[in-house]
Amino acid sequence: MNKLEELERKIESLQAEVLDLKSVIRRLVISKVTNPKYAYWNWLIEREATEEQRVMIETVIRIYGMRYRDEPIPDFFKRDKLASMIDQLYTPSKPNYLEVAEGMRSIIGTRTTDFVPELLEALRDQGIERELCEHLLAARHAE
Repeated sequence: MNKLEELERKIESLQAEVLDLKSVIRRLVISKVTNPKYAYWNWLIEREATEEQRVMIETVIRIYGMRYRDEPIPDFFKRDKLASMIDQLYTPSKPNYLEVAEGMRSIIGTRTTDFVPELLEALRDQGIERELCEHLLAARHAE
């Protein structure tokens, strides 16, 4: 077996191991009871969110939280990965449910925002921007 064939075999083996690990993690998530202390982490695992999506969700929800509290948003939050959302994120008004739902939809890359209430509940339950999440959850039916 030449070096290239050996490397290809190792890559295939690693790919199979990754798939096996994903399957085991998925079964573990399904079979365990969610600890409310880690509701958001559980949400991420159940949705198979990528690390990039996690970082984007957390960054965007913090920006919405700063806007909600009328705090200045530091320039370091103006990242390249947020470029498509800059106009939406940096408006002076308080964020509303529809705006946040659309922002989260664009991060996750779905056609629907049906997942947003569950995401906001998970963030709130884990203590991430709790006040903002409670406000948005209460306001979602009014918009």
